[in-house]
Amino acid sequence: MKKCFNPMAMVGSLVLAAVAGILSLACSQTHADEQTLTPIPYATEQVINPEDSAAVIVEKAAKVLPPANQTEWMLP
Repeated sequence: MKKCFNPMAMVGSLVLAAVAGILSLACSQTHADEQTLTPIPYATEQVINPEDSAAVIVEKAAKVLPPANQTEWMLP
């Protein structure tokens, strides 16, 4: 028995894959937006989470403070 090529089935699969991809991007972008809404405090230690976006990692890196023993030598 010869199999027939069905272009409409292929188009349907591509559309379904595209919709799934767009939805996953939208969900990850929403999660990234939620992360940027939470203020990141200055601290001597910052924890990088696997779901942190590049922007959140950069902000955390910029908000790392030196520990007290590293700043004590600067005081007169």
